[in-house]
Amino acid sequence: MPPKRRTLDDVLRTVEDVLRSNDVDHVFVGGVTVLAFGIPRTTSDVGVIATIEARKIPKIVDGFRRFGFLASAQDLHDALVEGGHVTIHDTRSTYRIDLVPASTATHREALRTGRKVQWRGRRLPFAAPEHTIVVKLRWGSEQDLEDALGIYMRQKAKLDLRTMRALARRNGVALELKDLEERVTKWTSSKPHFGMLTRLGNKKSDKRWNQILQKERFTELSSGNKGPEEPPTKAKARRKWGSEAFLRSGEASFTENEH
Repeated sequence: MPPKRRTLDDVLRTVEDVLRSNDVDHVFVGGVTVLAFGIPRTTSDVGVIATIEARKIPKIVDGFRRFGFLASAQDLHDALVEGGHVTIHDTRSTYRIDLVPASTATHREALRTGRKVQWRGRRLPFAAPEHTIVVKLRWGSEQDLEDALGIYMRQKAKLDLRTMRALARRNGVALELKDLEERVTKWTSSKPHFGMLTRLGNKKSDKRWNQILQKERFTELSSGNKGPEEPPTKAKARRKWGSEAFLRSGEASFTENEH
């Protein structure tokens, strides 16, 4: 009988077990962080930033291989030396792990400010929502901007705005963050249900989120309105804050985060 297909939860648990057993400081980032703090959507990547020491690479790689992942000691060593990342593919699913050795100030800040999240019965370390919003704004793709918007709206009452704005200035996205804040303020003041949902943060509200967003999007399309105007900065990248991608739901539901 072939091995059981691995789920996203299985992959997260494996990454956590391998890195924790080797005493490697780490935080999950990217799409899985959006699942924890923002609007659920699909993702096939499990991003993780970790403090990797060269002497620990053989044990880390062996740990992943024991669980059926295609890990390479040479690739991880190259990522450590060159400041890149290594992709570790899973032989039992379509998920892949993007392991990033911490090599920049932004990486180190993600590790320092990370939060523990109760995820399916386990407490896992995730990059803080403030950090994730800023990084998403810096990357600047359509999906990244929608992720940033969803996290801001979902975590609005809990965000450390002063810290986030300072981080945005250091990363050159202060104007983008200001634009995002203005959008959220406008929407939550004119649409009370958005403000209500930012305070709920539980599984029951996930379905309601998608229902409301679908209704808002349908209204925009049927009225011929293309949605909110695009932000004035970084005009070369098309930024469609109200796109259909914002409505997609993911495989996991939000679970309340803890500092």
